[in-house]
Amino acid sequence: FVTIAAQLAKVIYDASNIDVVVELVHNAAGENAYIQGVQAATGVAIGTAALIDPLANLESVPDRQAEDIDAQEVAFRAAVLAVQTELGASSERLTDVVPKEVRELFDVYVMLLGSDSLVADTLARIRAGNWAPEAWRDTISEHARAFDRMEDPYLRARGEDIREVGTRVLAQLQLGLEDSRLYPERCILVGDAVSIQDIASVPAGRLAGIVSAEGSAFSHTAVLSNALGIPAVVSLSSLPVGLVEGVTMVVNGDEARIYVNSSRALLDAFEEQMERQEALSAEFMKNRDLPAQTVDGVRLPVYANIGLDSENDTLHPAVLNAISMIIRDAHAHAHAQNTPVSVCGEMAGDAAGALVLLGMGVDALSMSPASFERVKLNDALEGAGIRKHRPRLEDRAGSDAGAFAG
Repeated sequence: FVTIAAQLAKVIYDASNIDVVVELVHNAAGENAYIQGVQAATGVAIGTAALIDPLANLESVPDRQAEDIDAQEVAFRAAVLAVQTELGASSERLTDVVPKEVRELFDVYVMLLGSDSLVADTLARIRAGNWAPEAWRDTISEHARAFDRMEDPYLRARGEDIREVGTRVLAQLQLGLEDSRLYPERCILVGDAVSIQDIASVPAGRLAGIVSAEGSAFSHTAVLSNALGIPAVVSLSSLPVGLVEGVTMVVNGDEARIYVNSSRALLDAFEEQMERQEALSAEFMKNRDLPAQTVDGVRLPVYANIGLDSENDTLHPAVLNAISMIIRDAHAHAHAQNTPVSVCGEMAGDAAGALVLLGMGVDALSMSPASFERVKLNDALEGAGIRKHRPRLEDRAGSDAGAFAG
């Protein structure tokens, strides 16, 4: 009962907020209102919202002006013909499987697609300047609602047939239009669940921010966002994703908030914040390779808990210098108590990294079993004295704790 109540509470909470969020999207909830989410990657970005899959279903199709009306009309007619052909072929495949009366259901769908009203209404909307998916969405919605209002249960169910036909044609439209997908210059990628593949699909240099209605701070999307330095906010369950295509959006990853259709004053404030962050990053990059020491020349050890080793060059002189200082400091304390100094992690499992660590005076290396063979066969390590410890290495190779080289 408690589990069901918790699930219902979330649904009720989201439903109570959806009207407020819709007002925000339509700029009726205050110029500086925001939607609170969960931080996935820090930073601030301003750009134009673009859906990861604007044609996922009829409800999510955004409003958009047609750039080439003739091309939109051709794509729509081709999609209708493709679905009619597909339905006919499906009916033929079932000739020896189901009775003729059942197969006639496919004929009903073909007839619906041949309806003058469905096709003519959609073409009229396209010629009025709407792109084909939006025109088709509105036509299907209008006709389905007409059936939904009927009292007869049989006729009312035909509304679902209309929507089913609509979804099939939309899928064909997506195939015909996907090559023309354009992302804005400063793209805020928005979706119900933004994946790493979705992020990679945006052309380099265009991705400014990421907004995902689902997800967590520990998702792969969050990991990739951090690696790319792209501000990201996730877990925005009340966000009506289908309504934000093309709107100006601010992604404030520092506070896990998104702003939609904000005032010019707020946009200016965020732009100033972005400039300060860029200047600070430039200053950090300028000082990155300098030694860690005070202004009067005293060298200091630097300790860091690095979440993603792949982001850092472990053989960079600045990194090696910091590691060397840590090892020397460890030796001063550990050897006094006859305790070995050990290193574990990706660097220990890298052949070149292992050689460098041994040269710095590390007593033991810990690595994954997968890295063991590669490090063990390194000729340079053989010369460093690893051969005499081979029995110990081979004994440890199958251990769940990893492999060690002394």
